[in-house]
Amino acid sequence: MPDHDTYDRLISLLDSSSVGYKLIDHEPEGTTEAVSALRGHPVSEAAKCIVLRVKVDRRTTRHVLAVVPGDRRVDLDAVKALFAARYVGFSDAETAERLRSLGYLQGPGGRGSGADPKDKVGVARRIAEAAGPFPDHATVARVYREIADLDPQNPLVNFRLADALLRAGRGRESVDYFRRVTASGPRTAEAHVGLATDDGPVVIPMLYARDGDRVLLHGSPASRLLRGGRATELCVTVTLVDGLVLARSAFHHSMNYRSVVVIGQATPVADLDERRAALDALVEHIVPGRTADTREPNDKELRGTLVLALALDEASVKVRTGPPLDEDEDYDLAHWAGVVPVTTVFGAPEPDPTLPPGVPVPPYAAGYRRPRAAV
Repeated sequence: MPDHDTYDRLISLLDSSSVGYKLIDHEPEGTTEAVSALRGHPVSEAAKCIVLRVKVDRRTTRHVLAVVPGDRRVDLDAVKALFAARYVGFSDAETAERLRSLGYLQGPGGRGSGADPKDKVGVARRIAEAAGPFPDHATVARVYREIADLDPQNPLVNFRLADALLRAGRGRESVDYFRRVTASGPRTAEAHVGLATDDGPVVIPMLYARDGDRVLLHGSPASRLLRGGRATELCVTVTLVDGLVLARSAFHHSMNYRSVVVIGQATPVADLDERRAALDALVEHIVPGRTADTREPNDKELRGTLVLALALDEASVKVRTGPPLDEDEDYDLAHWAGVVPVTTVFGAPEPDPTLPPGVPVPPYAAGYRRPRAAV
């Protein structure tokens, strides 16, 4: 027999009320007709539970549980009118099973009425309900703050909250949530740094590090990019690609990503001790634990290395998450649509051919992976 809280509560209620009942133990059945035959009652006395996909607008999709008599069909047009939706169809089996496993399909007696709000589907439902419209940005911020309390690392929630706070004139408060956007996944080791020169725009991939409220960049003083950065505004971009979004139409193909763009006046780090600390931060950003296992830079090397600091005073964040957003008329097409997740995998360390025999691979290299921290 089923082993879950709803079943136990139901049996306990029947027993305590001295109600007569009969248990029918059978394999799961997929049709109302088969279940009605097992129970010995007409199909009209059965109830069908069907999960529907309701697309309210281009960015808001809900999943609705429709319960109808066993001999009736769901009126999709009526559901569409009820939610003022653009499209209503049947949810796929995978989504229905995920909702069931989280308790949203067990009815009032199960987790559907009291599910853990940290469940991802529950959070997604709150996001859908927060679609608005709202009277002002302060109200938007309040709604998304409540959702952020349930799922602090959700990049979409943190981005919308930070944007609402910024638009409500609470820029300082928004910074913390902008930082959370990139704290929900592995941080990158590289950034793309760009500036305008007399010869045209230049963009170069570079290693970087976060040091509190500033970004550190380093290289040779002869580097045209960094030399220009001492007197020119720089644009530093860090992007995490989370997935390839395959839509039913070629036009709506996209990617899921998190991107931070920082613009500002870069200033050189002149003090040698501060420059040494900055280089340590750069090494630790790339491979945590590596600094203690290397020779420190000498004064000559420090003087030959330019380190720039760029304050995080002006930054913007862009985020895309979720499935493809197709046109209403395309949802019934038989083209596969969804997301192909993107991950970075690091291979086994390859020793330097000149390495003396017997030097072991350090643990931080053997099991290397990018730390989960803010970009």
